[in-house]
Amino acid sequence: MARWEGTLDGRVQGDGRGRIPGWARSLVQRAVFWVAVLNLVTIVGTGALSRGHTFWMPSNLQSLALSASEMVVLAVGSALLLGAGQFDISLGPNLILSSVVAAEVLLALSGGQSGIAGGGHQALPLAIAVSVLAGIAASTAVGAINGLVVVRFRVNALIATLGTLGIADGIALIVTNGADVANLPRSLQSDFGVARLGGVPEESIVALAVAVGLWFLLEKTGYGVRTLAIGSSGEAGRRAGINVGLHTWALFTLVGGLAGVSGVLDLMQFGTTNVAGHQTDALVAISAAVIGGATLSGGRASIGGATLGAIWIVVVESALVALGVSAYYQFVAVGAALIAAVAVDELRRQRP
Repeated sequence: MARWEGTLDGRVQGDGRGRIPGWARSLVQRAVFWVAVLNLVTIVGTGALSRGHTFWMPSNLQSLALSASEMVVLAVGSALLLGAGQFDISLGPNLILSSVVAAEVLLALSGGQSGIAGGGHQALPLAIAVSVLAGIAASTAVGAINGLVVVRFRVNALIATLGTLGIADGIALIVTNGADVANLPRSLQSDFGVARLGGVPEESIVALAVAVGLWFLLEKTGYGVRTLAIGSSGEAGRRAGINVGLHTWALFTLVGGLAGVSGVLDLMQFGTTNVAGHQTDALVAISAAVIGGATLSGGRASIGGATLGAIWIVVVESALVALGVSAYYQFVAVGAALIAAVAVDELRRQRP
């Protein structure tokens, strides 16, 4: 009987005496494999059951990819933060704030809604670029504040980000007076928000680029090693010479910036802000990261797993609609998958 033992990232090692090849045992012990299977089963099953197999149509798959873009960015950021034993529940309001700042800056630089209606926006590409940077800068600042409160004042991440959740949401509502910022330049959507490159939504390409970048950061650099080391044992990290405080602050700042990226993607996709939405985005992003293999206790994270977890959540919602079932059942499915992922992880860790 083959023996195996878990390593930090969930891989297994065998002695080669079993019937199952070592690479196969290693594969099935990875959360990312099972999330990929879950995605495949959901897509194939829904397509087979949907009327006229419309769920498999290229246009629907493109729509799924576009819809998943924002959540993928939030989920991979959450996975990175969870790897260090931290989390951020202010992502949704931070996303809203970044989109509001970007929209307001864009309106100001393009002559307001009257200027846009009259076509008086000769420097529109520059205005869009500046507004995008402004939106991301605003959310990055919120992330930096989160990190400062957690590191400098030693406030629990739950309380710290719960506080900035309310602050970011309140600022967005104050700035907009509770009304969405609309009537933005149509080119914001047509030239990027819903544009495709080779049949792939451009926003999905951005999300994929972010995921690949964070995967490289976590898996191939010392920064990733230090992140997981802090999550495993902050005290051990300090003894090893890691500046735990600075590293943790940088992680919160980075994740705040990723919320800004999602906010800008949301603004470009819909051409308007959504100040009343995104309230559950942080919980969904954390759920996607945990389903994908991260642990709330820190020390392990999977960017690939978080990406597939986020995609699965979006696929489930679309699948329910395609099958004529209330989309509210999505929360039931995600909750059940989250509990199952955590339970399996705990059982695996307790196994001798």
